[in-house]
Amino acid sequence: MTNLDVLDLTMELVRFPTVSSQDNTALTDYLEPIFAAHGFELERIDYHDAKGVLKRTLVAKKGSGEGGIGFISHSDTVPGSGWTSRDPWTPVVEGDRLIGLGACDMKGPLAASIVAAAPIDGATLSKALVIGVTSDEEIGFQGAREMLERSELSRSATLRYATVPAPTRLAPAYAHKGGAGVVGTAHGQAAHTST
Repeated sequence: MTNLDVLDLTMELVRFPTVSSQDNTALTDYLEPIFAAHGFELERIDYHDAKGVLKRTLVAKKGSGEGGIGFISHSDTVPGSGWTSRDPWTPVVEGDRLIGLGACDMKGPLAASIVAAAPIDGATLSKALVIGVTSDEEIGFQGAREMLERSELSRSATLRYATVPAPTRLAPAYAHKGGAGVVGTAHGQAAHTST
């Protein structure tokens, strides 16, 4: 696939049944030659989830230099339960809508990131551009954690910015997902609050 089209690529990605509980490597195997054909360096990050299922996160990079930008998407979807009128893995265009499981969250945004970055000549970039394709986003973000902890390509880019092109009805959401924890330590004697 040398001339990339967002709709065509999205439809191909939707055809892969990548429910979070399943192996996603068929989809990543499909993407690898596309990235390679468009001048990306590639890194595979394989791991087994808590149930022993093989999962893969892909990291693709163009250019070099610190302070780059990342486009981070995920390959997994929620289960296709509730789809009664059609097969969720068979994408269909109806009017101006693409219908298929994962079309908006997140295979369409992933395809758009790839199509936008594909024609860029990495040699002309003064900062790196990274596309991350994580796994297990729908059930605990394990693929993103694996990318943060193990990706040499991502680490070498020292990304300053990252965007997660998730559907937000075209309203940008700054720091949309995140987490924080607090550990508190109390000293004294245990008692009921009434006393």
